[in-house]
Amino acid sequence: YGPIGTRTFLRASLGCSDSNLCFLLHYHEFVPKHFTDADIEKHLASSPPAMECEGSHEFLKVNDKDYYDCGDISTMHVKCAPIDHRVFCIGYVIQQPDKEGSLDMKKLVKTYKVKPGPWCRDLKAGKSVTLESGQVIHPKDALGDPTPGLKVCIMGDTSDGRGGLNYIAKNCDLMTHESTLKSDQKEMAIERGHSTPEMAAKFAKELNIRHLVLTHFSARFYRSKEDLPENDPDSTTLFDLVDEAKTIFGDKVHLAEDFKSFELSFKNRDKLSMSLNKN
Repeated sequence: YGPIGTRTFLRASLGCSDSNLCFLLHYHEFVPKHFTDADIEKHLASSPPAMECEGSHEFLKVNDKDYYDCGDISTMHVKCAPIDHRVFCIGYVIQQPDKEGSLDMKKLVKTYKVKPGPWCRDLKAGKSVTLESGQVIHPKDALGDPTPGLKVCIMGDTSDGRGGLNYIAKNCDLMTHESTLKSDQKEMAIERGHSTPEMAAKFAKELNIRHLVLTHFSARFYRSKEDLPENDPDSTTLFDLVDEAKTIFGDKVHLAEDFKSFELSFKNRDKLSMSLNKN
């Protein structure tokens, strides 16, 4: 899955390295709203010769709410939407399935006058159960409300994520958002198709995001105060960018870093575990 041009890019890479794959590739390319069928045909005509066994090739167009629904991929449901940048760019929303509610034994005892037994396993597995009395208990009558699956939004380069993401990224547990320049460099950032901490924080707050992870920083910024040169002690650090975002979004702002992992918890969504493994 990727923006239109993904197949062309992969074919060019495979061709330059004279690589031949022995497995099928299935391409699903997202088409910009303004593209016509003629534009797609022109794109296909310019694609390099195949160096792979192509399983399928599909062009996906945005719906009336300006996003693409990719459906279930493995155990996750994936949607995505165009975001503003100098070139066509995409923001992805990935969500786990909802977690089944817990078995409400108090309700079962009160309603059906039954005692716990092996049949409870079937209810938990989503199967209806017939009691000796002939009564039928359906899972919806015995299970509590499901817990929504964890949901994350991963954005590419952008100066404005508004549009389809306003529909599909609401209430995400985590969002990664680029933060290329300082907030007082907003005009320059937008001109180059990028964002500032303030822009990222406002967008995340608008969508009721729980955790905001800033990424894609200009190389002009130092990692921390300890990295500042003696002749330039007042330069901006990445932690200054975090502080700028925190003034709008609150404390749950974090820095992305190579080899850093973020782990969300079903039980405590306010908790975000982080680890760094450079081995």
